[in-house]
Amino acid sequence: MIETNSTCRMLFSGGLTINPDGRIVLCCVSTKKELGHISDIDNLNEFYNSSLLNEIRETMKSGFLPEDWCFSCINWRKNGERAAIDDWVKLVIKWNPDDVKYHTINFLEFAPSNICNQNCAMCGSVYSSKWVEWDNDALEDGLTFRFREDEQYVTNFHNQVWSISDKDLQKIYDILPNVKRINLKGGEPFADKRNYDLIRHCIKLDNPPLISATTNFSTIPNEIMDLICDYPKFLVGVSIDGTDKVYEWVRGASYQQTIDNCHTYMKKSGRSPIITSTPTLYTLYSLNDYMSEMKDLGFKALQFMWCASPKYVSVEAEENIEYYNEKHRKFLKTYDQVKVINPENLYKRKHDVNINTSHIKYWIEFMNKKRGFDIRQYVSELSKF
Repeated sequence: MIETNSTCRMLFSGGLTINPDGRIVLCCVSTKKELGHISDIDNLNEFYNSSLLNEIRETMKSGFLPEDWCFSCINWRKNGERAAIDDWVKLVIKWNPDDVKYHTINFLEFAPSNICNQNCAMCGSVYSSKWVEWDNDALEDGLTFRFREDEQYVTNFHNQVWSISDKDLQKIYDILPNVKRINLKGGEPFADKRNYDLIRHCIKLDNPPLISATTNFSTIPNEIMDLICDYPKFLVGVSIDGTDKVYEWVRGASYQQTIDNCHTYMKKSGRSPIITSTPTLYTLYSLNDYMSEMKDLGFKALQFMWCASPKYVSVEAEENIEYYNEKHRKFLKTYDQVKVINPENLYKRKHDVNINTSHIKYWIEFMNKKRGFDIRQYVSELSKF
């Protein structure tokens, strides 16, 4: 079978994404509709070959991406941006040229729970149990824009601690012998001890899958540090947004402790983690200094993500975003010794006139109250909001 620009590898030689609440989606950027719930499925490989998934495959074979499922990639391509189908999906999943009738799951992205030890300013209770109480507090403070009923699924607000049952987790274990790559998500992957058991299980398989996990690395017990250092194919990404007090305001943890944990991992494993940054309005103005510090700390790879939701934390709220786009573009020309992944996320943002600036102000004030200090003391540019 010939690969075309409408045959997504996720469907033909990839797998599924299972969110912390057990809902299964086509991939991490297909968030408008769910395929099903793991509790309603007996066998994940059988589900991967169900009539629903085969219908999506047939649409792709006919030359079209199904709009209901692939809206993100359709819009990215329409706007001239890198779409997941053309970018990271091809990096992590190999194309199978055989036109097979039965598709086996080779790739699995899942989170057994939303258990987390941080409440980041751009996150919410869908992906962090620490946000459950704070989301309630936000609503009590009148920040009703935090929850939009017109987006019942794709909102950050969910107000519940989710944890996949042991029975459902066993369904994941059942397919692991054929899985080639696992993207372990959260919550915080290392805050849920069931992930420790998963890693131990995988290392005993005849062909252990590559495991990739993005962690905040703020609290790492020796047990998991040993596991990830000893596992033969483990990729660690560490989320670090900003430095010093800016980091501590954005992510709510000790910056120095996180850096120390990174260095412990580097010394013990002989590998450097990929540092992952999600630029927001709070880190936009100091990104060049941030990159310089990551380089000085000895990190070898830096990846920039795209924060599109919630809007009131987005860099696109900055009306002079073009100035910062150009500033970052120029800086990158002289930035060396560190591999930069997705650098365009630093200089291809556009001002969004529809972002409600009052939401920005209210959210900063809410987070100031929770953190116990004012972010504007360290990021003066935020004072205009």
